[in-house]
Amino acid sequence: MDLVGHWGLLIFRIETTEEGPFCRDCGLATYREITIGSAWFGWWGVQSMFYNLGGFVVNARNRRRIAALPAPETAWGHRPMDPGKPLFRRVGALGFTIPFLVALGVVFTAYLGDQIEIEESMQRVTAGQCVGQLTVGWFRDEIRWQKVACSDPAAAGRVLRKVTGTATDPADALDCAGLPTTLFVHSERDFVVCIGPRN
Repeated sequence: MDLVGHWGLLIFRIETTEEGPFCRDCGLATYREITIGSAWFGWWGVQSMFYNLGGFVVNARNRRRIAALPAPETAWGHRPMDPGKPLFRRVGALGFTIPFLVALGVVFTAYLGDQIEIEESMQRVTAGQCVGQLTVGWFRDEIRWQKVACSDPAAAGRVLRKVTGTATDPADALDCAGLPTTLFVHSERDFVVCIGPRN
């Protein structure tokens, strides 16, 4: 009845095996120590994630068998290891949140990247170019304008005028009011885009 540990270090892996047999207390102490180490260092690599999860399954199965052993007896002055606190009452158990935090970071980065790309496309747009409405947002839908090719079916209009403001004199949506063909007005912090028919 062995307990396995796994460290994933991006370009290589380190696997450790603690071989039994164990008494109950020594087995629990070893299980908790090796599991905390794997929880912190076992995720750093694509293959390592799967090896780590497999190790957790194997160890959890063996942990049940170890916990079912009778209490150890002290013999010849040898004392069993102190099992210490249960696994999930240790600060080190926070290592189990690492894959969830990484996944959340990837999702947030992708979402933020989409938002930045949309905003930058409108900062670059000039009169005569076309824009389209795009529904964005992973948690709630939001309608945003984005620069698109005029041949794109998503093109909803053509830019009639782009008014750029300053810190002391911000752009005003009223600047589009004098254009009779204005259909939409897109306002940002420092500019306003007047949008008319595509054709």
